[in-house]
Amino acid sequence: MIVFTIEYALRLWSAVEIPILSRMRPWHARAIFASRPIMIIDLLAFAPWYVQWLIPVDLRVVRLLRVLRLFKLARFSPV
Repeated sequence: MIVFTIEYALRLWSAVEIPILSRMRPWHARAIFASRPIMIIDLLAFAPWYVQWLIPVDLRVVRLLRVLRLFKLARFSPV
């Protein structure tokens, strides 16, 4: 989870280097980048772990979102 979180944060931080976003204010460029579907999926893949860790509630339904991590890993697969 920590690796996924760090990777997400670094992609979000470096979003201002994308040529089309570099003309915007940094916070605005990062907000637009974070609203992309792949970034939302990545956030939903690791957010339930933090919610469950911070708030002791039963989140069995939210555990299904962990399957999204597999899609994230599949993105890096050469096959």
